[in-house]
Amino acid sequence: MFSLQNVKRLICETKTTNDSTNVWGDFTKHARSDRGAVLFAVVGGKLSEGLNFSDELGRCVIMVGLPYPNRNSVELVEKMKYLDEHSERDERSGQTPGQLFYEAACMKAVNQSIGRAIRHRKDYAAIVLLDERFARPRIQSQLPAWISSRLVVHEKLPSTLVAIRDFFKNHKNATL
Repeated sequence: MFSLQNVKRLICETKTTNDSTNVWGDFTKHARSDRGAVLFAVVGGKLSEGLNFSDELGRCVIMVGLPYPNRNSVELVEKMKYLDEHSERDERSGQTPGQLFYEAACMKAVNQSIGRAIRHRKDYAAIVLLDERFARPRIQSQLPAWISSRLVVHEKLPSTLVAIRDFFKNHKNATL
C-alpha cells in the first residue's frame, strides 16, 4: 500500500500547536530538500496568518471540506440574527442575509488559503478542492475569477490524479 510518508516528510499543524515557528522552520527546511515535505495545516490555525507559501513552499493546496465558522458561536449567531432582522432575503438564492454572511465567511477563508500558495506572476500551484459542494455554482461564484475560470470538476480520484500529474508535467517543461 502506498504511504505518503515514504515519499515526503509529513509535518502537521493542529489547532493546539503552540510553537508555529518550529513547525514553519521544520517545514521550510524539509520542503527545500530533495525529498520535499507535505504540511497539513488547519484553516484558522497559527500558520494561516501572515505566511506565504510561494514557489517550492506551496506547489499544491488541497482544501478538504468547506471551513464554515462555528455555527454555535455567540458572535456569529447574533450577527446572523441582526442581518436577518435588518435586511431582505436574497431573491436569486432564497438565502437569508445571515446565511449569505455565513457562507461568505467560509469562502473568504477558502480564498485566503488558496492565495497563500500563488504569490507572483511566475508562481504556480495545483489547487484541489476536495468536497462535492465546490461543484455548486453558488460556491464557485465566490471563488476568484482566476480560479473559477480554470476550474475542472473531477468526480473520480483517478482522473483527478491524472490532471494533477499533467499539471506538474506541463509546468516542469515550461520552466526548463
